[in-house]
Amino acid sequence: MLSRKLKQLCFPGRAFSYGLNWALAGRGVVVNDKAFQNLTTSELQQKGATIAESLSGLPVYVRGNLLGGSSDISKAQYAKLLKQVTAHLSSIANVFVQDGAVGSSSECDAKVRVISDSPSAVLKLSSILWKTPSRAVSHDSCPLTVYVTTSISPGVVNAVGLRAQGDNGFIAADIERSSLILCGKGFSDANGVKEALAALSGPVIIARGGLLLCARCRCNCFFSWCGTIIPDWRFWWPIYIQIANCCYPGIM
Repeated sequence: MLSRKLKQLCFPGRAFSYGLNWALAGRGVVVNDKAFQNLTTSELQQKGATIAESLSGLPVYVRGNLLGGSSDISKAQYAKLLKQVTAHLSSIANVFVQDGAVGSSSECDAKVRVISDSPSAVLKLSSILWKTPSRAVSHDSCPLTVYVTTSISPGVVNAVGLRAQGDNGFIAADIERSSLILCGKGFSDANGVKEALAALSGPVIIARGGLLLCARCRCNCFFSWCGTIIPDWRFWWPIYIQIANCCYPGIM
């Protein structure tokens, strides 16, 4: 009965929801004031969202991979970084939550929940993720969590021992935790974000019977397949991504 009431209290766009607040607390983020969920583009713009300048080449740190190779970031480093990030998100007034998925098939896609301190970051990431109902994310057995901290102190990077690209930030992912951290302007590096999402979503999609060799690309400038290559792992990770408004199926 209590669970049913909590579901009824969760409304997209509303600033307060017991169900959402509890879900965020389970991911280490205690809502300080308001949490806005699945806002539309116009609503995000009303909250101050702007189109961020695209960046490339930001450092991407990944812990764990299917081939068992060495990691770019240690377990202790990621845990320390995650603690700093969740503390930051718990201290700000407004938290923006966006639900999506990597993959166009609801049967084998990887559900994603973005928790951000910036509406601009949410606007940017919304163009990469496929739309999916928030209920699907809440009920998913292993959703991916993307933490976005655009205004976290630069000293955090130094404290953890990671290298950032100037003041632009970096990207860090932990496959074991199914989580991704975008620090600074990390959300603006679309290729880096897709690379990290490919690493995180690959095991989930495979476990659900999906094939990573097939990809669907939403962009009229791509005519074959579209995916992400992770040369360090010597493995192709094509993933389903959303880029624009046109669909072209392809196979590698």
